[in-house]
Amino acid sequence: MLLKSNFQFYKLKECKRLTFSGWVLLIVSFVILCILIGKNAYPFLAVSKPIESKLLVIEGHVPDYALDSAKLFFEKNKVKLIFTTGVPMIQGRYLCGYSNYADLTAASLYRLGIDSSLIISLPSYPKQKDRTFESALALKRQLKKMNLIEGSFNILTSDTHARRTKYLFQKAMGKRWTIGIISVHAIDYNTDKWWTSSFGVRAVIYESLAWIYAKFLFYPDNTDTNANRN
Repeated sequence: MLLKSNFQFYKLKECKRLTFSGWVLLIVSFVILCILIGKNAYPFLAVSKPIESKLLVIEGHVPDYALDSAKLFFEKNKVKLIFTTGVPMIQGRYLCGYSNYADLTAASLYRLGIDSSLIISLPSYPKQKDRTFESALALKRQLKKMNLIEGSFNILTSDTHARRTKYLFQKAMGKRWTIGIISVHAIDYNTDKWWTSSFGVRAVIYESLAWIYAKFLFYPDNTDTNANRN
């Protein structure tokens, strides 16, 4: 008896399992959660809150129809200066003659009728990640050269990229700058039902993951040091 009590190789435990009603409730709750996320994911990412400012920043990766919106915003709000940002191009540079999206966008705006003296191109050359943040640092360096260390500006970007863009630019620029965001909605898929299009699924899912990374996992070494480098 002593041997049996001291060397037990198993024992009984109570195990609780969901009943049929419990499974139904769990599945219904999951479906409702997915619907809520699906309905609100695009509006959350494609936030658009412009502010009053005479400075406009345009991310160079935006499609051509977004530049039409940029021109309308430029004229309506009497913008005095446009900055274009962008990383090196990975396709088309042999044909168009431009090596980065900042220069390409600046040239496109000029072709749309905007005076070239009102456009400043700010190419950035990041490695394989943190491209938006590096673009923001390029802007910060330029503004510092112009003796502008505080103020406000709007950023125009493409739909689901907007929330992440605003967050990373604010992180780079610091509290002295007030930043507005202009999201140009996509025209190649139904943004109200983004899950019905492969374009929409890629845009929303990718930007959701990218925003989570930027918000919770991205820690630049030293923003001020990076912003002041040549």
